[in-house]
Amino acid sequence: MLSTFTCRRSRLARARMTRLAAGLLFLFGSSVKSVASERHIEEPAILTLQVDEADGADVVRGTLTVDLRPGWKTYWLDPGASGIPPTIDFSRTGGIASARIETPLPHRFGEDLARANGFKTAVDFPFEIALAEGHASGTPIVADVFIGVCDEICIPIQARLEAAPSKASRAKVTEAFAKLPELADISGVTVALDDEILHVTRTGDDADNLRDLYVMGPKGWYFGEPEAEEASAGTARFTVPIEEAPKDGHLPTVDLLFDDGGRGVQIRQVPVTQDR
Repeated sequence: MLSTFTCRRSRLARARMTRLAAGLLFLFGSSVKSVASERHIEEPAILTLQVDEADGADVVRGTLTVDLRPGWKTYWLDPGASGIPPTIDFSRTGGIASARIETPLPHRFGEDLARANGFKTAVDFPFEIALAEGHASGTPIVADVFIGVCDEICIPIQARLEAAPSKASRAKVTEAFAKLPELADISGVTVALDDEILHVTRTGDDADNLRDLYVMGPKGWYFGEPEAEEASAGTARFTVPIEEAPKDGHLPTVDLLFDDGGRGVQIRQVPVTQDR
């Protein structure tokens, strides 16, 4: 059973941000351009959509660049106790079978309820789109984007972007994917759920370099900032508080993103053992 204080604090903070986001979407929804372009400019940030040519393949790669003005910041997929996660919706693009959005390693900033996970400089959100069978790979990609950016105040940016696949975008898209965390397999990793805490252990040659951890779970699961435990050489251990969980409390797998001082190390779909 999660502690009342922990759940209440996170839920109140998230509820405020959710209501704010929903209200802003309602207020500003009509301002989305009906004729989209590949670039959207506002005072806090410039959004640019670029798509590489598929070269006959059934997968299209691209990136959404958020070029922040000095002093502004935006948020990761799980923004933490405050902030608004980015939303990139490709549903207006015809012939899509699936889409996967990636992010580089985020950073932590702020204090207490203003503590958040995100980015303080220009950031790319690379994506891969699997095309439906028979769909032309040269069709323009349309993305409905909603992000929150904050300085002294927080401002929503909502835009409809459209970009045709082009070889001119290849260098930028390739660079964006090259900055993503390294993908690693689940060998040497264990995750155990014990009441309010996840216990994460990573062993291997890179374990001594791991200094922070970001956790993503299924819908309804939210995780706090971990604490690193003392461990022997070649082993890293983190305790991760659970800030909010669904009523059924079932957590089959989690995605782990370790901060190693570089691009980061990502391990997906790690099974969770139930110790409670």
